[in-house]
Amino acid sequence: KKTLVLDLNAFIKNGINDDTHSIHEQGSILIRHDEDQEILTVYPEPKDGLKNFQLNQDAATQFIGTKIEKDFNGISWIVVYRKLSLGKEQTWSIIYYTKRSNLLTDLHKNVNKLLIIGFIVMMLVLSMIHFISRRLTWPLKVLSKTAVRLGRGNLYVRSEDFLGETHEIQVLSRSFNDMAASIQNSQHVLENKIIQRTEKLKRAEAMHFTLFNASMDAVIVMDSRCIVDCNPATLEIFGASVRSQIINQRLG
Repeated sequence: KKTLVLDLNAFIKNGINDDTHSIHEQGSILIRHDEDQEILTVYPEPKDGLKNFQLNQDAATQFIGTKIEKDFNGISWIVVYRKLSLGKEQTWSIIYYTKRSNLLTDLHKNVNKLLIIGFIVMMLVLSMIHFISRRLTWPLKVLSKTAVRLGRGNLYVRSEDFLGETHEIQVLSRSFNDMAASIQNSQHVLENKIIQRTEKLKRAEAMHFTLFNASMDAVIVMDSRCIVDCNPATLEIFGASVRSQIINQRLG
């Protein structure tokens, strides 16, 4: 009798001959057997009128899992066993099989696809990061340039409003403009004070010069023991005609 054994031991290792049903590179088989390991139904139906089947030991012991074995030609196969019990007397067994080389080829194809997809996703993410970073850093760069101009003495410079930017950027821009306005106002106040004090000094100097020259008494300005200045009355008292005759003279 011809026999089809549903396991790698005979399904693959014995090779393909006239007494054994041929197998494809991949597929699945659904078998139904009773508790005595008797095959009742096989799907798809075997060819060439093969009616007698031998259930392998793994299937008989209701093995559930995956095995990798080599056939007579040294080709590796992957076989997966699954069980479906519908009662105590009958049990369905599902056997999936495929060549390991086919699985690895599909895996390599999927890996290449995943690498390409991953590269595209990475480029998209990097582009988004670049766009977002430029959008976030652009207002800061503008503020930095504006601060440099303010530091160089341009007190009238102001930052943009950045109405389309985030709330934080707008708050930072307003704070910068408030600071620039405060610095400008302080500068104006300081300049006004300097002008006022300069005018006072000028008036005081004019008054001192008038009193210095109009005094009838000799007034001598000395640095240590050296005369550095004198009024007209000093020239008259000492009988000098010009100040150079008295200035730089030492007393004592």
